[in-house]
Amino acid sequence: PNGRHMLAALRQTFEAQIAPFEEMTFRGSAARAATTPTFTAEFEDAPWAVAEQLSQFYNQRGNGRFEEKTVVRALHDDTALHLGVRCFDREAGALHALPAGQPRDKWPAGDKFEIFLAGRNGDDACYYQFAYDINGNCFDARGRDAAWNGAWQVVTRTTDDGWSSMVTIPWTDLGFDGPAHLPAIDALFARYLNHNQASSKIGLWFVGAVHRPETFVPIELKPAP
Repeated sequence: PNGRHMLAALRQTFEAQIAPFEEMTFRGSAARAATTPTFTAEFEDAPWAVAEQLSQFYNQRGNGRFEEKTVVRALHDDTALHLGVRCFDREAGALHALPAGQPRDKWPAGDKFEIFLAGRNGDDACYYQFAYDINGNCFDARGRDAAWNGAWQVVTRTTDDGWSSMVTIPWTDLGFDGPAHLPAIDALFARYLNHNQASSKIGLWFVGAVHRPETFVPIELKPAP
């Protein structure tokens, strides 16, 4: 009897460990924007309403779903990739960042969001990094080269239940002329939950790794309906 109980307990533990992986699709999509996206904290209006909700964020340490709900919506048009990011927070009053206006390319402190996108540098494949905090302080890099600066823009807003942001990344920032002949773009998203603590809890979209483009997940660029 003890042996059966032990096996049952082991099976239950194993099933709990693999459950998150069974629900992972390891893909996402970006809808074609019929109109130029505008920023609203809820991202429920057109054209955001037709975008897939990319919400499968997992703890970086590999122990299940990230503790705070995080939703990314992606849109694209001829000029840019648009990301609407909603970071729910049950302790929104504890959100923390340095005041707006920090020097460009100073790594943002506090609660922030980070985006990695595969791209081109001339004829060579590379990746780009974009990060920003709740007050809109920005950091960007091409690979590990923080001297690179893009033309991307971000708007942020804190809310009663967390914070939201809209990121507009021109295709030229990624080394592309536009989305034509580009069926998908590989990406990784990372959310930093800090609340003015010495270290942040990090949630990753699926189980990729920062600065490792081979672990990024494809986002399909859907055509207009």
